[in-house]
Amino acid sequence: MSVGKSLSKNHFFTNKSSFWGMKNFKICEDVLLRACRFYSGVHRLTPIPAIQGDFGWLDCRNHWKLESVRLYNRFINMDNNRLNKKLFLLDKNRCSNNWSQNFKKLLSDLDLEEHWDTNSVIPHDLVKTKVKNQFISDWKHHCSTKSKLRTYVTFKDNVEVASHLLKQ
Repeated sequence: MSVGKSLSKNHFFTNKSSFWGMKNFKICEDVLLRACRFYSGVHRLTPIPAIQGDFGWLDCRNHWKLESVRLYNRFINMDNNRLNKKLFLLDKNRCSNNWSQNFKKLLSDLDLEEHWDTNSVIPHDLVKTKVKNQFISDWKHHCSTKSKLRTYVTFKDNVEVASHLLKQ
């Protein structure tokens, strides 16, 4: 597997991230950015949107969103007699200053609140597409606001692994 593909997966930083909550884990992002800078050979002051565009990876916050949907789907599919499901339903009914409140806000940001209301499974591909599209629009906005990236955006208009990072 090429360096670009292996770093873009960043499983280490997202494993069990659905339990971490909606915090900003800057140290995880910093380690990943440092590795990306090392493997691509760019300067330490290279703008983050340029690195994200070349490696094609989502940040830890977006991986948290995907993992949270996966956890939610597991809870929905669980038998109602299981303790985990009972705790989830208690948490969901409370929905104040907890994981459920953060997850409900996430669903409203993605226009998927009906799944929360109906206790239905959320298609993972749909969420992945919505999260990636949201990330790409934010990425394009950040690229357009950085003066260092004026030339970069004329050649690169998408977030995917750059050809020079793929193993030949």
